[in-house]
Amino acid sequence: MRNKSKVFMIMSVFSMVVIMTGCGTVKKAKESIDNYGSNSSKMDEGDKYNAYVDLFNVLSDELTTIESSYAEYHIDEAGNFAPTDDKNALGFIGDTSSVQRAIEEADKAISTKPKMDVDKDVEALLTVLKKEMSILEEIESYYNEKDFLNDHDEKGKELNTKLLSVYKQADKLLKKFHDNMQALMSETEKKERKSHEKEGNKISLGMLQFIDVAKETRNLVNDSITEDGTINLIPEEYAEVNIKISKALDELKAVPKDSNAIAKEGFSSSSTFDIDNFIDKASEFKSLSNTLSASFEDEESLTDSTKEISNAYSALIDAYNKIN
Repeated sequence: MRNKSKVFMIMSVFSMVVIMTGCGTVKKAKESIDNYGSNSSKMDEGDKYNAYVDLFNVLSDELTTIESSYAEYHIDEAGNFAPTDDKNALGFIGDTSSVQRAIEEADKAISTKPKMDVDKDVEALLTVLKKEMSILEEIESYYNEKDFLNDHDEKGKELNTKLLSVYKQADKLLKKFHDNMQALMSETEKKERKSHEKEGNKISLGMLQFIDVAKETRNLVNDSITEDGTINLIPEEYAEVNIKISKALDELKAVPKDSNAIAKEGFSSSSTFDIDNFIDKASEFKSLSNTLSASFEDEESLTDSTKEISNAYSALIDAYNKIN
């Protein structure tokens, strides 16, 4: 089976905003791995790396959803705790279980061989994330059981203070984790692509090249959105990336994907379905891009299309990560 690491996508984590994509076979990144330590148990290198990737993913996805919804419900524009008399108020929207699982898997990976430079960053970050998850559980329980007739939000205010304190503790740790992971991802991606080019892996290169263009498109859209929600996207600039999307999709579809081609690139026999699914998601991304390109005269449609592009990019990355 192919040892293929995941593409991961980071958007916003706590107060830090990051946009990036990376991918690579971890076995190529030997510069970042230190095989010291005789008492550590062993773990497949790709599995360990992907445990850290999964942690990054839930930070930017599930945990960001939880944090954003909590802030929307319980923090005012000045950054202060906002009491509520809504008897149906929620603590936040989102499921903490996937975050817990990612934390647990990353925690298991830290002490295993091969050692990686980011181990120490993960360990420090997990200490704070575990605190946050504990507070979020308290918040969820509090709002589920809150007596709105007798409670004057004192407990809610206390929990809010604890949560904001954890956010402050996490800032520098997140920045360090991000920077070191980004360096590892950048080096690994370069080596993976060189390997694909050397071996003539046209399917893999076609998918990665489409992801590159989709990322460029997504970033162009995101960068055009101002703080007040106004979209300053220039039609001529978007037309250029839309052409790139069409070209990348056509090239990907033209690549032979028979059983011999799939086996040559080290994919498993069941990968045909997943590769087809990726192409379907790429086609959907292209269709949504066309819709956005035709929406510049309608502000509401343009706003909707920008959101759909971001969602389609996430779906594309998810589809890629399912291929083995």
